[in-house]
Parts: sequence; structure tokens; C-alpha cells
Amino acid sequence: MLAAVAAVGLIGVSAKQPSATPKRINKALELLAQGQPIYYTQVNRGGYDEGLALARTFAGYITYNLEHSAFDIASLEGFMRGLVEGVTLEIAALGARRPGHQFGQATKPIGAIEEGQPWANMRKARVVRQGPFKLIQIPHLDREELFHLAFDPDEQNNLLRRPSARAREIADELRSVQVARSERRAELQGRGHRGRHPLCSRVSRSPSSSAGYSSVSHG
Repeated sequence: MLAAVAAVGLIGVSAKQPSATPKRINKALELLAQGQPIYYTQVNRGGYDEGLALARTFAGYITYNLEHSAFDIASLEGFMRGLVEGVTLEIAALGARRPGHQFGQATKPIGAIEEGQPWANMRKARVVRQGPFKLIQIPHLDREELFHLAFDPDEQNNLLRRPSARAREIADELRSVQVARSERRAELQGRGHRGRHPLCSRVSRSPSSSAGYSSVSHG
């Protein structure tokens, strides 16, 4: 596959800086070393203006598609120039320090091809909340995320990265809730309800649910 990969080391300036400050230019490599997932964005075509716009991305890296698009090196060169100049302009204008890592991006749509795509036959990320604790189970990634929303409303500190005994206990409790819920849903679907049972009204209709995420609150 012919693809130009731009490692986003200095890309993305936000008003609120995360606490984790990168120590390497290539943030993707640092995230991998920490056992974190990396989210990317892809560009199928574009030049300077598209690069300038993507200077604000929070993606871990960018792929520039040269396999299913025209092999246009001039546009790629313009894209890279816009990317670099965009980062330089952002930092100069805002006086910002180097942006930190963006942990906890579990609400990023996974597997979506187009807006409004049906999710009935796709694996879904599952979110279970009990009190201030929120457990996120991410498909296609061998990981879970646990957050204490009272102290960490922005979901930046995954308690399961270096879990304490209490964090493991809470995660086990929430997994049990999720398993029971999944079994109950399977039972109802087997009876022909197909998701139209009143129990389904307990599923949160949050903005993330349109991206294939569902959550249920207890306690």
C-alpha cells in the first residue's frame, strides 16, 4: 500500500491542555510505549489548505492515501507544507506550549463508514456507569477504560492503566452488570422483541449513541 504517513508530533492546540506532556516529537511512538491506543485520520486528497486545516487534529497520526487516489506528489508536498505552517502559526498565535496527549478517546466512532450507518450487525463499544464510575469496553482493542467522573469529568485518567485493588473490584462489578444486561437483551431478542422491548428504553440516548455506543446507568 502506497501511503505517506505524517507523524503528528506538534499538531493540535487546545485551550485546555491535558496533564500528560509528550517527551518525544513523535507522539504516536510514545503512546505505543505507554500501552495506549492510537487514533488516526486519513486524507484521500488535498493540498496546502487541507494540511493547514488538519494542523488542529488530535489524531495520533495522519495517513495520506496514494493508493486509492491520484498519485499527486505536488499536492502531497503542499499538504505537508500546510501541516507544518499550520502548527507553527497556531503555536505562535496562541503562545501555547506543546500539546499533551489526548487519553480517553473512547467515544471516537469505530468502524463507521458513513453517517447514519446501521450498527445492528457491528460490534459496539459498551459503556456501563454506576455512581461516579464509568467503564468503557472498546471493540477491536484488548483494553478497557475506567474513569471516576466526579474527579475526572474529561476522562483523561484511565484507572485501569495501573489499577489498584479497588479499581479492579469496581471494574469487576461493572463487568457483571454489563454481562447481565447483554444476556437479558439476547433473551429478549430470542423472543422476537428485536430491541423493541421496554427494557431498551433504559439505554441512554446520548450523543455518542448515534455513533454506535450504548450505556446504561445503575444506582
